[in-house]
Amino acid sequence: MTELAGPATAGAARRAGAPRSRRWVLVLVFALGFGHAALYAVTFPPWAIEDEQQHVDYIWKLTYDHRLPSITDEIDFAIVEGIFGTDRFEAYEMARPLPNADSMGLQARSYAAYHPPGPYVALTPVLAASGGRALAALYLLRFVSALAAGLVAVGTALLAVDVVRMGAARTRPATTAGDGATDPPAAWPTAVAMAAGVGIAALPALADSGGRVDTDIYAALVVVFGCRAAIRWARDADDRSSWWLGVALAAAVLTRETALVLAIPAIVATAKLVRSGRLDIRAAVRVFAPPVVASAAWILYQWNQSGYLDGSRWFLETYGDVLTQPPARPVTETVGDSLLVPFGTWGVPWLVVVAVIAVAAAGLVLLARADGVVVAATAAGMLAFLVLALLLAMSRGLNITSARLLLPAYPAVIAAATAGWSTRRGRVAPFTLAIPIVAFGTWFAAVELLDRFSPGIG
Repeated sequence: MTELAGPATAGAARRAGAPRSRRWVLVLVFALGFGHAALYAVTFPPWAIEDEQQHVDYIWKLTYDHRLPSITDEIDFAIVEGIFGTDRFEAYEMARPLPNADSMGLQARSYAAYHPPGPYVALTPVLAASGGRALAALYLLRFVSALAAGLVAVGTALLAVDVVRMGAARTRPATTAGDGATDPPAAWPTAVAMAAGVGIAALPALADSGGRVDTDIYAALVVVFGCRAAIRWARDADDRSSWWLGVALAAAVLTRETALVLAIPAIVATAKLVRSGRLDIRAAVRVFAPPVVASAAWILYQWNQSGYLDGSRWFLETYGDVLTQPPARPVTETVGDSLLVPFGTWGVPWLVVVAVIAVAAAGLVLLARADGVVVAATAAGMLAFLVLALLLAMSRGLNITSARLLLPAYPAVIAAATAGWSTRRGRVAPFTLAIPIVAFGTWFAAVELLDRFSPGIG
C-alpha cells in the first residue's frame, strides 16, 4: 500500500512531520538561549556591577523578613558578607570600601525597592532553597534567569511562526497538495522558528540579562508571550487569548517599567478588532481590567510608602545627589555600548552594531511590503518607545545606557524581521538576520567577555 501513496498522502505526511520537527527546533533554541546566558552567569564575577546585590536583597527581604523593602533600607548583612567574600572589587577595578553602610554608600542600599514586586515574589522559593547562603542564592537565581532566557528564545521562535501564519508573508511560494489545497512547505515555518529563536538566543543583551539577577529578562519573557496572545486575539477574537493577554498585561505592570511596552501590541490588536467589527466588550474588559487593577494597587502602595506615584521619582529624589554618573563619551561609542551589549565600556565597533540594525530594519520593510505593515510598525514602535523612555530617563539624571533596558522589544523586532526576510526566495533567506547576530554574539563572547573575565563560580 505504501507504494500507492499519492501526492495527497505525501502532503499529509509532511504536515504531520512539521510539528515534530518544530518541537526539536524549540528544544534547540531553548538550549542555545539557556547555554548562552549560562556562559555569562558563570563568567560575570559574583555581584555584578549593575545592582545585582540590590535585586538579591529584594528577594531576601521577601523571603526572610516577609515584607517588601524600602529604598532607604540597608541590604542584609549576609549579602554584604557575600560581596566581601568574593573578588568583586578587584574584578571591576573598584575601590574596596569597608563592609558597612557608611563606607559602601549607595551600594549598601536596597534601592531596587522602587521596582514592582512580581518577579521577586515568584523567586522567593529559589532563594529559600539556598539555606540563607548569599553566594548560593546568587547562583541559584542566576540559573533561573538563564532558564528564563531559554524561554524567551522559545517565545521568539513561536512568535515568528505566529506572524507567518497571520498571512503577513504572503509572497512565499506555496506547494499544491494532491487534494488541490495549497499548503506552505513544512520547512518554511520550521526555518522561520529556528532563525528567530537562534537570532534572539545569540544576542548579547539576552545573555547579559539572563546571566545575572535582575528583572529585565522576566520583562522580556512576559512581553514575548503577551505579544503571542495579542496576535491570536486579533486573529481569532477568542476568549482564551483575551484572558492570556489580560494576565500578561497585569504581569507586565508588576514586573518592570519596560514591560509596559506590551500595551502597544494590545492596543493595536484592539484597534484591529474594532475596525473589523469583531470586538466583544467582555473580552476587552478581560484584557484591560487586570492591568488597570494591578497598576492601581502598585501606584497606591508607592504613594503610601513614599508620597510619590512614580517609583523612579522616589529613587531620584532620595539618591539623585549621590549618583555616580559615567563620564561623557562620543556618540559612536555610546551606540556601540547601548543597543546590543551589556552595561559598561566594551570594544564594540559601532559600524557592526549599525549593520545589525540595518539588516533588522530591512526585514521589517520586507514584512511591510508583504502586507505585514501593521506587525512591522508595531515591532518598530515597541523599540522606539523604549528608546524614547531611555532618553527620557537620561534627561532626568539617570545616565544608564544598556541594551537590557531595550530587551523587551527585541523578540518582537527579531520575530517580525525574520518573517520579513522569509518572504525572499531561498532556504537561507529566513536566517539573514540571525547570521550576523550569531557572528556578533560569538565574537563578543570570545573577544570581549572572556578576555575580561574568566569563567568560574564564586
